[in-house]
Amino acid sequence: MMKRLKFSKVVKRARLDVSTAQYALKHPEYLKGMPKAGSQGSHREFSLQQAVRLAICTHMTMAGVPLKHAGKIVDFCEHQIRCDQPELFGRRVTYRRIDFSEWAVEVLDATMVRVWSEGLRKYVGDPTWAYLDLDSGRVKRTQGKAEELVRVELNLTELERKLADHQY
Repeated sequence: MMKRLKFSKVVKRARLDVSTAQYALKHPEYLKGMPKAGSQGSHREFSLQQAVRLAICTHMTMAGVPLKHAGKIVDFCEHQIRCDQPELFGRRVTYRRIDFSEWAVEVLDATMVRVWSEGLRKYVGDPTWAYLDLDSGRVKRTQGKAEELVRVELNLTELERKLADHQY
């Protein structure tokens, strides 16, 4: 079992802006599942999944995505990998694929988000992509790659690796 991570370790390993991460933690209505703040002198400790959730949300916010949308992106990321890797459903969320391809999240043209892995292309050719529409909160399906401008891209597998300190 992996040790829990202190806030300072999460910030350092994921290269987060401290004030942006603290801001996200102050809004549990957008970023759910975070540990409660401790008493004076007692620091929050995060599981790996909580640390990854905080890191994704903070990176999105640092890139200009509003916090309320960043929280939706975190939930969408977890939903997509659970759908693609049903053997993990109900267990700890992980962005490691069995075929070792890496997961990424992209915010396209500031309004659409997709979560994908190159491994999907290997198995299904040109897949039907599920996009989260940040304005409506609905998931839409389109065939092939979007031609829109990529505003933010984040390698989820690498982020999880950094937070786990390469100990799988």
